[in-house]
Order: sequence, then C-alpha cells, then structure tokens
Amino acid sequence: MSIADGDFKTLLDTLEKSSNRTRSVYYVFAIIYISITLYAVNTFMFSFPDERLIRIRQFVAECEDPQKQKQRDDHCIAIAVGIQKQQVDLPPSSGFLEKFAQAEEQHRRDTYLDEIAASRKFTFPLFGVSVDRGYFWLMNSLIGVVIYFVLLSALANEAYLFGFMVAAAGSDIARLQLVLMTQMLSSPSDQDGNAPISYTLTKRFLLQSVILLPVAAGLMWICDDFYLTDILRAHFSQVSFETAAAGIRDDFYKLPILFTVSLVVQAASIVIMLHGFRNIKVNLSRIHTDYQTAHNNLKAAISFGSSNG
Repeated sequence: MSIADGDFKTLLDTLEKSSNRTRSVYYVFAIIYISITLYAVNTFMFSFPDERLIRIRQFVAECEDPQKQKQRDDHCIAIAVGIQKQQVDLPPSSGFLEKFAQAEEQHRRDTYLDEIAASRKFTFPLFGVSVDRGYFWLMNSLIGVVIYFVLLSALANEAYLFGFMVAAAGSDIARLQLVLMTQMLSSPSDQDGNAPISYTLTKRFLLQSVILLPVAAGLMWICDDFYLTDILRAHFSQVSFETAAAGIRDDFYKLPILFTVSLVVQAASIVIMLHGFRNIKVNLSRIHTDYQTAHNNLKAAISFGSSNG
C-alpha cells in the first residue's frame, strides 16, 4: 500500500488524536472508578466508621456496669486500648471505665455517627456531584455502561486506524517508528524487544483490572444487598444465614418494586459491561497483534538496511 507523505501525515495526525481520545477516556474512567470502588469497599465490604461505632457500643454495653467491672477489667481495657490506640493505666480504684463511658463514649459516638452520615454520600471526582448510598446501584449501572460504550467506541476506531497505518507504513523505518509511538502501551523497552514477560503481563493486568472495576463495584453492592458480607463476617454461621434471610424479606416487603428494579438493573448492567469488556479485549488484542507486526517489520527493515549498508 503506497500513500503519499502528505496523506500519511494527515492520517498519522488522525491516529494521534484517536489515541489521545482513547487515553483521555481511559484516564477519566480510571479516576472515577477507582474512587467509586474505594467507596464501595468502605461502604459495602468493610466500613471503618461502622466498626468503630460497634466497638463503642460493645464497650458501653459490657463495661459501664460497675457490677461487672471487676470481672471484665482485662476485656474492657483491651477495648479501651483499641479505641484510644494507646496504652491505658487502669487500677481498679481509678474509676476510668465509668468516666470513659460517660464522656469519651458520647463524644466518639457523635463523631462516628457524623462519619457514617458522611459516608452515605459519594461525590464524583472532577464533577462534584453527590449521590446517596441508596442510589449507588443506579449510579454504578448508568455511569459504568455509558463509559464502557464510549471507551469501546474510541478503542474500536483506534484499533481499525492503527492497523491501517501499520499496513500503510510498510517497511519504511521512519513511518513505522512514528506509528508505533502513537500507542499508549508502547515504550522504548517494548520497541527494542528486551521487555521481560513480567513487564508486559503487569501492564495488561493493570489495564484490564481497572476496566473491570465497575463490575467489581456492582458485585459488592449485590453482596451487600443480600447480606453476603455479613454472612462472611460471621463465618457462615447459621444465625447469620437466618438474619440475612430475614433482612432480605424485610427489604423486599418494604419496597418490593424498588428492590426488584435495583437488582435487575444492576445485574443487567454487569452482564452488559462483561460483554463490553470482552469486546474491549478483542480490540486490545487487535492493537497488540498489529503492534507486534509493526515491530517485526521495523526490526526486519533495520536489519535489512544494516546488511546493505
């Protein structure tokens, strides 16, 4: 395939813009969904404010009763140390436990309740829009599917144009170098052929794991909605299964339509995103194959030029 220099430059500029557009979409995707995933982990998997409040409630329930103080001194001290994050000297006559229950507990309970209230809101990075925890399923579904569609569209265009430009470059060393440098996964260690396999695998893992974050966030929401995280914390005890079943029935009876719609929408969005992920992998494989072809053509051209020189 022969293309004039002027036309090749125009196509190369278009490829560069397409590559930049794909990178921009990916960066926005990564920033938003790393934030969303961290929020989902803290909210649905393990909430530090909730755990702190549980420790406070445990302390008050078990340690503020003077009649039980002597029997629970060691246990209460351990909880107090865990809450205060420092060693506490508690002689039996100091009255520390009672004073702690009256003052420190109230202050920390108020603080942790404020933290829990704040953790119900997720604020989008870059946009500043806040969404309540109760609508996480809708946020994750809509944003995830839309960004998947945009990323897939940008990547498909880039994959097609990159393959075309590799063929158009032929065995021209300068053109091959220029085409290779437009790709976000390219680097000098890739182009000289000395990159270890661990380096390549790490790049692929990081790229694909970030793209799967919306699916992971959706699965965490479903696990929380079906009380699977509580079952896991209780080490799959019978009581935890009974509590989960009661909680699911209660949630369904209170808002049956919303409960059903949220579950169906989140499950459908996960299926759509997994399908999109498969197509994204197909386009990444196309780019990788064309990249290897261009790289091999470049090596052959350099070798041929050296032998003739």
